[in-house]
Amino acid sequence: MLNMSEISLEQQYEQKVILFLNNIIKYLNLPRTEVSEALGIQGSDLNHILSGKKPLEVEKFARFSRYIGFSLSRFEDGEVDFRALREHWLGNAKHIPNAYTVGARSRNTMLINVFNYVKKVYEQTLAEGLLRHLQIDESILLYPDEKSNFHLFRDAISFLKMQGLNDWDVYKIGLNTIQTNNGTHFAKKMKSFKTPKSMYENYLGCLIEDVERNNRYQIVKITDKICEVESLEREEMLDIFKVSHIGHRERCIYRVGGLAGATMYLGLPQAQVEEVSCVHSGDPVCKFRINFENPNFFCEGVNVH
Repeated sequence: MLNMSEISLEQQYEQKVILFLNNIIKYLNLPRTEVSEALGIQGSDLNHILSGKKPLEVEKFARFSRYIGFSLSRFEDGEVDFRALREHWLGNAKHIPNAYTVGARSRNTMLINVFNYVKKVYEQTLAEGLLRHLQIDESILLYPDEKSNFHLFRDAISFLKMQGLNDWDVYKIGLNTIQTNNGTHFAKKMKSFKTPKSMYENYLGCLIEDVERNNRYQIVKITDKICEVESLEREEMLDIFKVSHIGHRERCIYRVGGLAGATMYLGLPQAQVEEVSCVHSGDPVCKFRINFENPNFFCEGVNVH
């Protein structure tokens, strides 16, 4: 038996593909004829590939990944969730990989919002690629009250940034929550307030828990012109995930966008929002300053700490 250090990287990759295909056939109980058709090859070629006599072309494997529902990057990193593949294959479209259900405190509207933005601003194929990367069936987008954890957002944004999206996109995704929430009970509640001050008081005081419960929010100052709010860690979340802080820098950029857009529920232009301190930059707390006296008619950049 060859030692892995004695064979080329190309041979190692081919062996990894063979093992993966065999696992797919086993876990999904797929007939080899269906595997051949999904790959776009003859049955005899599949036999040669599985026996190591012939390599599988990358484009054929990419075609297979689209058919089964996984991303090549997940395969290369050894992170394909076979249970998720099987659940979706059996018709359980609402299944979310276990990696995203532990400590789930975010409503599915977050994923719906990211998907909507990508499909609207970029293209359908990128949005579909995002779902394959997350191993989530598109049907789950019909269930906004399903829950997931903040790792789902982290992985979604990481994937999109690898595809060329930037911080400005992350900000605009946060801003896009207003369109995603349109017509919901949450949006109707937000629209019911008469002033930005009363809206932010209620939004950050209690309504935000309708969206996510990863952090607690504490208003430290509010006037008719500005609001300053701190995002505080929930100890139980830190314990569940064994981390010092919840989320990552991009999540804060997303929150800046969401906070800026909240005034739009009232028919006003977006507010000016600055993250003046951030735990992901070494500060003790994430703190946001919201200025709704001088709204943003157009923003040219993302102002985060």
